[in-house]
Amino acid sequence: MPTPKVLKALEIYTTYFQKYLDNSPVMWDTKTNRFYYIGCGTTVVILIREILVETKTIPIFNILTLILLLVMGTSDIGMSIGLLAYGKEFVYGWNELHKLEKRMSEREKKISKPQNRDYLGASMIIMVRLFTFYAIFVALFGLAMRLDPFYIVINWTLSNIQGDINRAQVINDYSVMVLHKWNVEIMMEPDIKERNILRKKLKSLKPKKLHVGIHEVRFFSIDRSTKAEFYVRILDNTINLSLAIPEESLRSQFGAF
Repeated sequence: MPTPKVLKALEIYTTYFQKYLDNSPVMWDTKTNRFYYIGCGTTVVILIREILVETKTIPIFNILTLILLLVMGTSDIGMSIGLLAYGKEFVYGWNELHKLEKRMSEREKKISKPQNRDYLGASMIIMVRLFTFYAIFVALFGLAMRLDPFYIVINWTLSNIQGDINRAQVINDYSVMVLHKWNVEIMMEPDIKERNILRKKLKSLKPKKLHVGIHEVRFFSIDRSTKAEFYVRILDNTINLSLAIPEESLRSQFGAF
């Protein structure tokens, strides 16, 4: 029957793994020191994943890692099948032996015996604590070094949103150079249909300007981004000035287009 150190190792496993990380079909209860068979857990998910999900190719120079992964994967599948097939019988046998030991210990007199070192229990405690520290350390290290998948997804999403905002801010009346650069990149598109579609979309982004003048004489141009309240004043002053100046003087001063 299990020694106190073995029970301690099972208690550590229950506290750090069974409650938060893993949900096995065979569960350990620290209050009654018994196993319970729940029939289904994350082991089923892991088993299905190992069968259905394709494993990526590992480089040849990393052959030792490949062998280790194969051994670990085979062991996981074997233990998962064993728990699913014989977990109920194991729980029943453990609990019956626990009851038998309890009845026998009540009948026998307590005799002080020299205690031997429990190497199995001590090693189990060390392994469970190492695995617990490893799981927590890897998670925190991944968050700190930005290696966790959540950071990658969130960062990719935020970068796309920020890029859309920047592009929307750049496309204004003063973005002539940007539009020219985009036009050059579109011309390098090998697909003709895709190139035509992009060119049609790019045409709608051309900056708009209001050219003010008389006949062929252009006095100034107003960008679309200029505030509308200045349009009336500018046009009134321009029209009044244009009507007062002869056409020959306008041509000689400003030139014709």
